[in-house]
Amino acid sequence: MRRRINRKTIGLFMFLALFSLSLTPQLSWAEAVINVVNSDGPGEGFNDVSAPDADSANGGNDGATLGEQRLKAFQYAADIWGKLVDSAVPIEIDAQMDELMCSDTSAVLGAAGPWSVHRDFTHP
Repeated sequence: MRRRINRKTIGLFMFLALFSLSLTPQLSWAEAVINVVNSDGPGEGFNDVSAPDADSANGGNDGATLGEQRLKAFQYAADIWGKLVDSAVPIEIDAQMDELMCSDTSAVLGAAGPWSVHRDFTHP
């Protein structure tokens, strides 16, 4: 069941990123570097070293392991958002692929929130 949840999470994340890009024209002034920081432990999530399914590379994701494919999918979506966000400061996103609640009638596909927010500071 865990692999199914993670695939759905990746699929939903990619769909939302691509859908938002198709609705919003690229802003000529917007450009931000968004880096996905792997916060998973050894052998889990983005560090899962199991072989990917044979048909999973059909979308152009050439990751050698399931974890590498997950990380590439997240970074691809972050790159799309980077074209829509204006920031001179690189944005880092701590990300994990953890098992979330799932039942026969409902499921949590993803969760997010900030660690910190900074604003109105003077630049050195």
